[in-house]
Amino acid sequence: QTVERKQVPLRKLKWNLSDPFLQEENPACYAEDCPLTESWKDGAVQLLMERLGLKKDWQTAHLVEDVDAHQFTFEDNRPSDGYPGLNTAYAIHEVTFRIRDPEHAGVQMLGLPEGQEFAIAEGDFSFHVSQDDAGMAIGSQLNIWTWMREAAVVPQNSRMKSVIRAPLKSVSLPVDEGRLIARVPLPTSSAQMLENMQGAMGSRASAQPPNGVLAACLSKMATDWPRAKKIASRMTDPKYTLQQYYADLGAFPELDLYLLDEATDGKSAASVSSGRTLGDEFQRTVGAFFAIYWMMRIDIDGKDGFANGVDNEWVPMVVEDTNTLRVTQPEKRMAFKEKA
Repeated sequence: QTVERKQVPLRKLKWNLSDPFLQEENPACYAEDCPLTESWKDGAVQLLMERLGLKKDWQTAHLVEDVDAHQFTFEDNRPSDGYPGLNTAYAIHEVTFRIRDPEHAGVQMLGLPEGQEFAIAEGDFSFHVSQDDAGMAIGSQLNIWTWMREAAVVPQNSRMKSVIRAPLKSVSLPVDEGRLIARVPLPTSSAQMLENMQGAMGSRASAQPPNGVLAACLSKMATDWPRAKKIASRMTDPKYTLQQYYADLGAFPELDLYLLDEATDGKSAASVSSGRTLGDEFQRTVGAFFAIYWMMRIDIDGKDGFANGVDNEWVPMVVEDTNTLRVTQPEKRMAFKEKA
């Protein structure tokens, strides 16, 4: 099952005392620096180790806490997620970490500096598990994490305390390199499709011309022609959004082939191991499809979409100043917009 959702890594702090010694009326139970649990600072380190596989020494080398973004909230009489029908209290630490140097080679496994997707396997997840009755172990899953633009909001109740107090590395980048590189989110069916292709490659009996791997991957794929014709008929419809167009590109299953990478042994393999970046060629190919979309809509919203890109809601951004246009080669883009 493939599920797409927005979430942040979450971990419950461990109690230092057994349940019989915990009393609800004890204010220490919900204090910001609770003496009855492990330190929230240690909990944050453990969380990054358990959910993202980031070792402690890696965190020390590449992460620094944003001290002004730390928030602590206490929520009482809230419906319990673990015990339906009962109310409970939540003491929540929200901690933000920054990458010291996004250009450092050590952080490439998180899809930096471009902000690409990266995959983390939990439990005994494996693409090599056969589709039998047993299936994979409970709790096994592949998480494909994506980077999102951060809203420019200043926390109202910031804290001036830190896990790590170290200076951020000052990096001077050329204008183009300092601008954002937009990425589209991987389709929700990506994990399942990768598994199908991996299984097809592993089970192929003989090489089929012109390419055995390609033939194996395409053996169970079929183009959704009604959906493809829908794209052609609605391309210039003002109500046909880029998000709808991207979803309809799923009519062409061949696009998922661009999620495969070349392994070091010379055989094609899916780049889905922990810390690997997925879909560079997929992003480039989708970008070419987007260019077709905007070109067909020059008289509608194509100029702004092609030159400026879209926001988090997939709406073309209207920008007239190259200094605030957060894309590569803004001068050329603005020139295209003016002359198109």
